Amino acid sequence: MVGISIFSDFDAANPPGILTILSAVSSFLEENRVSVRSCVKTKEVLFLSFVVTAAILVSTTVHEFLHFAVARAMEIPAQFLNMTTVGIPSSNVDQYSAFHLLLMNGLAPLFSILALGGLGFLYSIRRSSQKHLHRYFIAWIALLNLPYLGLQMLLVASRARFNGTGNDFAAIAGYFGVPIETRAVLSVFGYVCFLSLLYPLRVVIRAPTNQSSEGPSAFKSSLKRILGVSLFGVSFGAVCVGNWMLVDDIPSGIFAIVFGGLMPAGLGFATLIPWATKWVKHISMNWILPGVLGSLFLLPLGIIDGNDYAIIWLIVVDIILGSTFFASISPTARPLFSES
Repeated sequence: MVGISIFSDFDAANPPGILTILSAVSSFLEENRVSVRSCVKTKEVLFLSFVVTAAILVSTTVHEFLHFAVARAMEIPAQFLNMTTVGIPSSNVDQYSAFHLLLMNGLAPLFSILALGGLGFLYSIRRSSQKHLHRYFIAWIALLNLPYLGLQMLLVASRARFNGTGNDFAAIAGYFGVPIETRAVLSVFGYVCFLSLLYPLRVVIRAPTNQSSEGPSAFKSSLKRILGVSLFGVSFGAVCVGNWMLVDDIPSGIFAIVFGGLMPAGLGFATLIPWATKWVKHISMNWILPGVLGSLFLLPLGIIDGNDYAIIWLIVVDIILGSTFFASISPTARPLFSES
């Protein structure tokens, strides 16, 4: 055990003082080449991970509460079916106005995208507050909600469920009678929209400056470029196949879109990121690793409760890796929370 190896030379009858103990610990770390800074970094990463978890919980709770509040305002007795779903029994849908059900399904995603995502984005890129912890929290609110437009569109071809248990945009499209073929095309466009919205988010994790990014980009490596582009080809193909399945009324097409579309896209971004550069290592400790851990903390809750937290990690990984990649090809940017 580490404790025994540190204090084995001390006399038990004469316990060491605090300075002696600190000196022994310091000597032990130095002899064994254990970085004190790395220990502190680990605690920082865990703390930032809990901040990410809090941002996810706040984003989803606010979103679902808006569904709940709008429904109750329309005298629809909606309830929290789980932590990420508000709705009513399917058998009761015919009892309420279709327009009221449209508002119940449609207002919450608009608020998440425009208010949480848009305003959060504008606030988080303010240099005056870039080093404050609350800016980090709001930055994650923006990261989670701005690309939500693309995610909602990505699943617009799924089954329209007006009771609130399905995709919000699918319910809206169903209300307006949009044909399934058109919704499938919109879903493919949503895939492009989701990836495109990650480009402006690069300035959330990196602030504008005149300094150029260091080191070669992985995008310049032919092998990595071919592999990365191939993965995006697989991702795009899975989205197309998934929508084709939904058009043919094959429900499993939704899994092809979510897992077949998002997982290869995340791997594609990871392939093209220049991991060897110093600023990417910095972003990894402050954004990528906390994002992955913070979303995985909610995985058991998602599995037990059967809610969206079971797959939120997949979305978060794509968002933060995509933002990091676009930051890597933007020469006039530097990391936020940069070390002095």
